Amino acid sequence: MPDLNLMPQIDAYLQARATLYAPVAYDAFAGDSTEELMVRHDPSPALTKRYLDGSWWGAFNFSFYAKSHDMDKARAQLEAIAVVLEIETFANLFGVSEGRLALVTRPVLVDQDKSGVTIQTSSYRLVFFKEVAS
Repeated sequence: MPDLNLMPQIDAYLQARATLYAPVAYDAFAGDSTEELMVRHDPSPALTKRYLDGSWWGAFNFSFYAKSHDMDKARAQLEAIAVVLEIETFANLFGVSEGRLALVTRPVLVDQDKSGVTIQTSSYRLVFFKEVAS
C-alpha cells in the first residue's frame, strides 16, 4: 500500500499559516496542559486507486482536536485551522501532485471534564493524486 502519511506536511503547512495556541501532537495529547492540539487519522478506510505507471489516487479522513479550559477558545482555534486547511483544489502541495482538502465536520464538543476542560474536534477529508517521480 502506498504511504498515506501526509500529516507532517499538512502540519508544516498549517504551522506556517495559522497562529496556534499549542504545538500539534500526533495521535494523543502530549501532556497535562489545559491547552493542547492533536491530529489523528480517523478510523476509516484509506482508499487508493493505482495505475500501471505507478501513480495513484489516495483518500483518507483525519481530525484535529483542541483541548482548552475555555470552550470558545478551543472552537475558535479549530475554526482558524479550518480557514487554512479547507482547500477546494490544490496542485503541488503536501508532496502530492493535486487534490482537495474538505472540511467534513465543523467543530463539535467531544468531552468536558469536571474541571471544565473541553475537547472539541473537526474532521477533514483529503483526496489526492500522487505521480511517480521520474
